[in-house]
Amino acid sequence: MTSDIKNLDTGLHKIAAGLQAAIGNGENANSLSDIFNQEGNNIESEFRKIVTSVGAESSRSQQMKNNQDVVLKQLNTLDRSVSGVSLDEEMANLIKYQQSYAAAAKYINKTDELLQTLMTIV
Repeated sequence: MTSDIKNLDTGLHKIAAGLQAAIGNGENANSLSDIFNQEGNNIESEFRKIVTSVGAESSRSQQMKNNQDVVLKQLNTLDRSVSGVSLDEEMANLIKYQQSYAAAAKYINKTDELLQTLMTIV
């Protein structure tokens, strides 16, 4: 099709400028021209409407994306606060359990030494 448009000999005759097949009949082109020449309607104003509409939709879409990002961030924060584990608290518990284990090990060692001493006495 682009080759037809570039070749003026074959491309121009495919444009239906007239309502009838007669050469020089430009009724279709005149009707189209009349639509754009009505008060307030011209190609420039229609183009401005389209550009304004696209710009408004683009701005609205960007705002919706930003709102969704904020909601996602809040949900992630809420999820971490509900199911998250505090590393400081877990480290404190780990140290406490380690000290309890070391104390239990010392108790068992002393009990074993005491039993060994009793066994040698008897």
